[in-house]
Amino acid sequence: MVSSRPFLRLLLIRIRRIGVHSRSLLAAALLCASAAHSTVPAGYPGTAYQGKVQEIPGRVFLSDFDQGPKEMVWHDFEAKNQWACKVRDSTGVGLQLMGQGGDKGDTKEADSLVKARLGKCYLAQTNSGDWTKYTVKVKQAGTYRLAMLSAAAETQVPFVAASILSDKDSAGTGKLTLPITTYFHHWVYTRDLSRLSLDTGTQVLRFDIPGNGPMNIDYIDFEYAGPAGLDGTGASAPAGSPGLSVDRLLREDDGSVLLEFSAPGREAALIRAFDASGTVLASGTVHPSEAGKPGRLTFRTGLPAHGLVFVELRQGAGRTIARTFLIR
Repeated sequence: MVSSRPFLRLLLIRIRRIGVHSRSLLAAALLCASAAHSTVPAGYPGTAYQGKVQEIPGRVFLSDFDQGPKEMVWHDFEAKNQWACKVRDSTGVGLQLMGQGGDKGDTKEADSLVKARLGKCYLAQTNSGDWTKYTVKVKQAGTYRLAMLSAAAETQVPFVAASILSDKDSAGTGKLTLPITTYFHHWVYTRDLSRLSLDTGTQVLRFDIPGNGPMNIDYIDFEYAGPAGLDGTGASAPAGSPGLSVDRLLREDDGSVLLEFSAPGREAALIRAFDASGTVLASGTVHPSEAGKPGRLTFRTGLPAHGLVFVELRQGAGRTIARTFLIR
């Protein structure tokens, strides 16, 4: 398999910024948000394809982009669809039928997913500058794992981008990697690209191709992973709360867990530790420490011996969430 990798960039438009952090090998930066209700932007002229709003959690099929005028709901570099799926030829957006090119998966899992989609349309041979929009309904506020079924065989690194649009303001950007496959019709299913938090309500997903190289892309899976704020990229740092951070979580020799944090305000700091399902494992309240020194809280019970733990820290209007691992 070619070692080059295209990139998936996610831009989330929502109520407020909870955080941005880099993610190890994937160099991903994602955003979190509060669990407020979001709606379609005022004046948006598009409607869900065939009146069927796609739902999250669930699978968003990229061939089922919204109905509506060009340059407001969709844009395609080519004036006419060059491929075999003709159900939406009036738009010019490139759509192909799965199976027309001898499609198969580069892995056993991907091959099974491709076979399940034989005869169905997918977004085909995308060009730089193409974009499409999708009306989606987020049924449960919280953090979602993202996965994608895609194929790309170019040696140049292609770029794709997705944006969640609502009536809220911009919250920032993020970037993720997707693998190059061995051939344009050889597919791969990339799990857990990253995690991001979504508000409830009907919103608009925009999918962009801003970079080099064509791709075939069938769908994006949004799997619920837990309460809002668990972005899977490390601690978040919300706008309006500078200096508020979870510094480290350390297991002591007696089995207790010491939390060190920074909270520069004068108010008491509220702290919760919970697992990925949102179950609260331990909580506490502490007063700010002396200037320049970290705050400390010891958890005596409730936390697992090892594994993934999320820590939420609140002080006044500020809020941050850290994702950390406890080691025996």
